[in-house]
Amino acid sequence: MMSREKIGMVLWGLAGLALLASGTAKVFGAEMMVNALGANTLWVGLIEWACVLAMFLPTTRQLGFFLCASYLGGVIATEWLTMGGVPIPGLVLNTLLYVGIALYSPLAMGYLLGGNKVE
Repeated sequence: MMSREKIGMVLWGLAGLALLASGTAKVFGAEMMVNALGANTLWVGLIEWACVLAMFLPTTRQLGFFLCASYLGGVIATEWLTMGGVPIPGLVLNTLLYVGIALYSPLAMGYLLGGNKVE
């Protein structure tokens, strides 16, 4: 049976891999991404890669989580305001990210929700 931490790692890992793939498409100039982001496509892809790298490195994992969650918040807002529909991909990825980090490292969510540090 998988532990709570492993399930959490799988969930945020899935979100991280999706962000990595999205960033790769932006960095390598996929036509759909360039049409949506224009001249900023490369920079947005590099920022996405940096967020994911921070999340996958053990020493910066919690910082990376917050960076990825913030990035996805921007994705949700941008999709909602520019496309007018419900931003399902951003919502799903952000949910995977939050549930995954809550299972993997409950202290991270404690900090987020105003909890105290447990020693």
